Amino acid sequence: GLDVTRGLIVHLPAGAGECHLFWVDLEAGWTWARRAAAIREMRKQARSWIAPATDLARAVEPAPADTAERKAQLLARLRSLPGELRARARAEWPEGVPGFKTPHDHTDAELDAIEAMIERLCGDPVDDGTIADFTARLKALPPDLALAVEADVKPRGVPHLGAGVLSAHDAAVLEGALAAAENEAAERHMQRIRAIDTLDDDAVAPVLEAAAVSPELAEDRRLDDLGHERLMAVIEAVERGDLSVVDGALVADEALIDRAGGKRQLNLAARAAADGHGIEVPTSAAKVLADPLLTALAAREINHNQHQETAA
Repeated sequence: GLDVTRGLIVHLPAGAGECHLFWVDLEAGWTWARRAAAIREMRKQARSWIAPATDLARAVEPAPADTAERKAQLLARLRSLPGELRARARAEWPEGVPGFKTPHDHTDAELDAIEAMIERLCGDPVDDGTIADFTARLKALPPDLALAVEADVKPRGVPHLGAGVLSAHDAAVLEGALAAAENEAAERHMQRIRAIDTLDDDAVAPVLEAAAVSPELAEDRRLDDLGHERLMAVIEAVERGDLSVVDGALVADEALIDRAGGKRQLNLAARAAADGHGIEVPTSAAKVLADPLLTALAAREINHNQHQETAA
């Protein structure tokens, strides 16, 4: 007779060249067919469902065990830091992230920020050769630029090179400050060399003497900012004609008095320049003109003041 409890299903997949035969229990198949139809109907109805409005805050899921474990690990790392680094950690703590002493379930994002801060502080230290290279480069800078580098990196937590320990993050900060200072030193050096090259041969020696800069130091990148400014001021004064070479010495042009607006104004300009360079303050216009360096510095001050008046 006819078997009404089992049936043969023929499945022909689209685009395939073969079919699959399945021998199934018809009663069980009908049961699952009704369930599938019911599920499809529920899914259609679910599209119109609306969540009830509520003023209650969402329940906060408890911190998972792995987050608590990670928090404990970070706390242990912080406690193992030297005192100096712990102080830096407090100063550089991520903004808006509660400290570990505050009752708070830290999120993964907050722990990420704390971990990044710790890595910045105590990342893999650089080798001794890198520290020695930084030390040599710092010593090769003009004194004023070397001090500027130290003043730049110290507030950012970079330890003194003499400590012999430098993290990769600290090294990157120091590299940026050093590179900027080296560029400025190179620009100063190039400016001096070009300016000296414009002088007549008989003017080079008296110009260097007036600026109190030796030929070797003039070509050395370690010449400080005051020495550089003195030399450039004297060269500019020679180029303008405020100073001229007479019998191997620099002589001031008395016309500078008129350009300054009188002897008193010339003396005031020289006094302002002398204060900035640690030079003895002149007491008269005659003493200003008798000193080539004071003449050059006063002339630069006068030009600066006149330029500001014109711009205003």
